[in-house]
Amino acid sequence: MDEYDARQQLQNLIGAPKLVAVTRDIPDEPRLNGFVAALGREWVLLQQLYEFYLDGYAAVRLADITDFCSGDEERIWERMLDGEGVLSQVTDPDKTIPLDNISQLLQAFRWAGENIIVECEIADDDLDSFYIGEVLSVDENSVSFANFDTVGKWDEEPHIIPFSKITKVQFQTPYVRIFSKYLDGPYRRTD
Repeated sequence: MDEYDARQQLQNLIGAPKLVAVTRDIPDEPRLNGFVAALGREWVLLQQLYEFYLDGYAAVRLADITDFCSGDEERIWERMLDGEGVLSQVTDPDKTIPLDNISQLLQAFRWAGENIIVECEIADDDLDSFYIGEVLSVDENSVSFANFDTVGKWDEEPHIIPFSKITKVQFQTPYVRIFSKYLDGPYRRTD
């Protein structure tokens, strides 16, 4: 599926309570399930579905999408989700989330001061694959990111993540929301 075809088909699903299974050219997590919330020039925003629960939002690169399906299997899931009251919880996100490029997307989270997850899902020895925390600054080619670890402690130094390596940005997930409540204080900026 080329990017133009994917864009046209995804555009028709924006805001509709139609479940979509998105296949991406990502080895460890090739498939995402959710509802198309918005579409930009380079990124698509999904309200994620994990099993029978909504799991925040994920912005993924449009160029990574190799296929997607919204057919009979998804209609059965929609019927179950409706019966469980989940379908009525599908909502549109803040309309100001920019999806045309990664720089604008990350800058929006910097201004909002919201903790997010940034993923670099394609193996790279110089980068971790998962960062959770706060956007400190955005420049022409990368983001400076304050990351916290699995015990809620902030890393001493920010991480510099090249835009070209970022494949997914998650926000308003239960994981981020709950973990953020129990951090060992705010990040101590040195700038």
